[in-house]
Amino acid sequence: GMVLESVQHFIQEEFGEEVWRQVCQIIDCRHNTFKTHQIYPDTLMPDIAAALSALTGKSFDWCMSFFGNSFVRFFSNFGYDKMIRATGRYFCDFLQSIDNIHLQMRFTYPKMKSPSMQLTEVDDNGAVMVYRSGRTGFSKYLMGQFTQVGREFYNLNVKCSIIESQNDINGGIAGPIKLSHEPLTVIVKYRLDFDNREYMAKRVNVVAHPTQQILPKINIDVFLDLFPFTVLINRNMIITSAGEKIVDTWILHN
Repeated sequence: GMVLESVQHFIQEEFGEEVWRQVCQIIDCRHNTFKTHQIYPDTLMPDIAAALSALTGKSFDWCMSFFGNSFVRFFSNFGYDKMIRATGRYFCDFLQSIDNIHLQMRFTYPKMKSPSMQLTEVDDNGAVMVYRSGRTGFSKYLMGQFTQVGREFYNLNVKCSIIESQNDINGGIAGPIKLSHEPLTVIVKYRLDFDNREYMAKRVNVVAHPTQQILPKINIDVFLDLFPFTVLINRNMIITSAGEKIVDTWILHN
């Protein structure tokens, strides 16, 4: 709901109320306004993008990227920018934490269907992300989110491109008809180009620093007090000890 709310808001702001009214007419949408906590069909956003493309001459991909960009600007009004800032100082910290952010958002939106995103490569000039989803046609939407988060929260000029993709079909009323009813898993590999030198320097230094390689010994009782849900397993895969809460839970259920 919030995603479509952001789409409506920024179409009205960028193209005017009349264009939004015509978009609703084209897609035969019964909703003139969208509610944050309401669930809408997955096809609705690609339909809106296809209609906006037809009205403005912008490409479908541009419209989906614009919607992703708009959502990032919109959700700051709800305080979700704090979740992004809390992931760390660097853009790569955010990229590593996207799945965790989605898990946190499920407390507020329990029926939210979030994709999986993994940071697979990092270097001085950027990173590689792999996106997996059951939805088709949303890869350009995600590109808009990446570039806007980089710009707004990390002061970075992020250039995003698709290296390879599987089953990534443009949805919407302008998109091709699916010949199969089998659910498809969309897999898209992105290359994000941005200045990543500071993150890499910090990352390499932490790994290479000798004081980080040999940790001081710690009394096992202190360790178990600090981490009461810990299970200790020796080299022979035998449980040798466990934290207080794990033991309590075991006794309670047996």
